[in-house]
Amino acid sequence: MEIDTERRFINVWAKDETLFFLPKEKFIGKTIAEVFPHMESLFSAPITAAIRTGEPQEFEYKHIDPTIDKWFKAKVTMVSKTNQPAEQQRLALTIQDITSRIKQEQALKQTKALLERTNQILESSQKLSNTGGWEFDVLTGEMFWTNQTKLIFEIGENDTINYQDILTLCDPGYDYIFDQHIRRSLEKKEPHDFIFRIRDKKWLRSIGFPVVENNCVVKLRGATMDITEQMKTTQALLEAKNKAEEAAQAKTDFLSVMSHEIRTPLNGIIGISNLLKMNRFQDHQAYVDNLIFSADHLLQLINDILDLTKIDSDHVELVQNEVNLFELLQRITNQFNSLAESKNIDLITFVDPGIPEKIIADAVRINQILNNLISNALKYTDAGKVTVALQALSCDAHKVTIRFTIKDTGIGIPEEYHEVIFDSFKQVQQPASRKHTGTGLGLAITKKLIELHNSHISMESTMGKGTTFRFDIAFDLPQSNMAIDQPSISYSVDTYANKLGDLRVLLVEDNPINAMVAQKQLAYFGIVPDCAYDGLEALSLLKNNAYHIAFIDLHMPGMDGQALSEFVHKHYPDTHIVISTADIMGDVRVRLSEIHAYDILNKPVVLEKLLVFLLKVAEQRSIISMESALDEQP
Repeated sequence: MEIDTERRFINVWAKDETLFFLPKEKFIGKTIAEVFPHMESLFSAPITAAIRTGEPQEFEYKHIDPTIDKWFKAKVTMVSKTNQPAEQQRLALTIQDITSRIKQEQALKQTKALLERTNQILESSQKLSNTGGWEFDVLTGEMFWTNQTKLIFEIGENDTINYQDILTLCDPGYDYIFDQHIRRSLEKKEPHDFIFRIRDKKWLRSIGFPVVENNCVVKLRGATMDITEQMKTTQALLEAKNKAEEAAQAKTDFLSVMSHEIRTPLNGIIGISNLLKMNRFQDHQAYVDNLIFSADHLLQLINDILDLTKIDSDHVELVQNEVNLFELLQRITNQFNSLAESKNIDLITFVDPGIPEKIIADAVRINQILNNLISNALKYTDAGKVTVALQALSCDAHKVTIRFTIKDTGIGIPEEYHEVIFDSFKQVQQPASRKHTGTGLGLAITKKLIELHNSHISMESTMGKGTTFRFDIAFDLPQSNMAIDQPSISYSVDTYANKLGDLRVLLVEDNPINAMVAQKQLAYFGIVPDCAYDGLEALSLLKNNAYHIAFIDLHMPGMDGQALSEFVHKHYPDTHIVISTADIMGDVRVRLSEIHAYDILNKPVVLEKLLVFLLKVAEQRSIISMESALDEQP
């Protein structure tokens, strides 16, 4: 465009006239103010400066229509000499579309701002996570570290570092670990992830991956994390875990020893009591019964403690068998009938007719749960009744859910004890109940056994009106194609009195009283055992005699039962080993199984259990057949 000093358009040229927002002829003769009424001030200053100085003037502006995203560059240049009269002076006004350049600059500016913001966020995140980035140029050996990486390695921001410097910072031994992982990453073209230590105080984790070009690794990139606090926490947890395991092992060892030490004299007490009862001294019958009752009570307390320990350590598993629920409940209530009658209390049982006769359950654990609850109900009830009710909540061809309710009209439990009544070693302390004794383990064990059945127990109680316990258990029902573990056969002791005399038995027992009891028990079946009071004496007898079966006490001075059993298994394989022990902890059985000693006779020894082992060996040695054994059952 050519304009005069009056800012009037004289000529207009354009390669593409479509760029004009007005027809070309509309410009000629008009002033800038008339053509660009809203932009006069934008053009006036540069034109004035060009006329005054004679120097070209440039400026940029956006399209006058704000809805059009276009940018332009204007240049004002004098095309005639300034010393000419004003009316003869001319100026050239050129306008260029610079939209693409402006947009590129805007995009570059946005990218730069985004990059700066990203770097700031990355720097902040690295500080928060204590992680730094790095890049290693394999071809030049150049190492690039972010500021956070330098901070982790305690290197100055302006310091440079190479690969060998890193190895120098590593603690002895870890320089080799670092170098081997990096070399493998380069050779195998695979990522790495390893832990190392620097400056004898910091634990770091390096994670990296190779950059491969033309099948060659040209760079390694990755991150380094300061995991010192994590390692300290892990170490503290490990130490705490080890201490907890040591404490648990100490507890197990203590209970194992206590079990042995308490059960050993109990074995003598119960054994002698049963021998006296077998001899039927009528004059002493009441004394013997009381002696057996006291010993059994003490044994039950020990079993409660061991049961609680095994449940707490997850060593209890449910043994599922086909169970006649009606018979089981009848046997349980029969045990308490005499106690209920002596206290003038009605013991009432109700079983929903909709409950199937047979279920799949662990009879021992169900028996234990109901025994504890009924025993407690009778203990704390002095008048009225105790009701045991079984209700079918749901039942189909495969499963039945039964609600067990044990309700009494006893003294009740104070409200402040409702939350803790199921805790171990907790007993209700109130004047009305001080005459009742116990360990406070019954309800704790009951709660845990019910939880083993994926259920929970609830309680309602009112002082002076009684207590109600409820729990629901879902039982599978027997199916025609279901494989059920058959319970062991129970043998009648009287049937085999003096009939197993052909069995040659070695009895190894260091306790004289227990040895005497065992001899008398074996003598009942017609067996005269050879007795050894320690392992060395047993070896002497084994050297000169052949035995069908050896009953070996586990805990003995000198050569203990485990070492003796291992020797017998190796050198006298024809002698069947039965471990006799008062230690019934689960790990004992594991240790014995390692020396192929699977048969364990727990103390106090019950004649029926002793008979099972005797008959087992008698059948193996063809001294007596199992068929004839079953035929002789009364």
